[in-house]
Amino acid sequence: MTRTKKDDTTIKIFVTPFGKTKFSCRLEPKYKPDTPEKELAFIVALGIRQLSRDDPDLVYGLGRNVYDLLKENNELESKIIKLDDWRDKLN
Repeated sequence: MTRTKKDDTTIKIFVTPFGKTKFSCRLEPKYKPDTPEKELAFIVALGIRQLSRDDPDLVYGLGRNVYDLLKENNELESKIIKLDDWRDKLN
């Protein structure tokens, strides 16, 4: 596992597998949304976590589609995603 330097502006979302068909999604517990920008990131992270709890099949299915596209295009290591390009690929 690679260590990253401490960053108090980024909220981390942890996804942990449990067996072959289950996962858990949690947020960095020490994150402090003490600026408007950090509050925005926190709200988005809460939405992602809630979506994974409410509709895990949707989250898995979307992730599977993106994974297959990345694998097909040899882009598994990509760090930057252009949203318009991905919307075109997924639709």
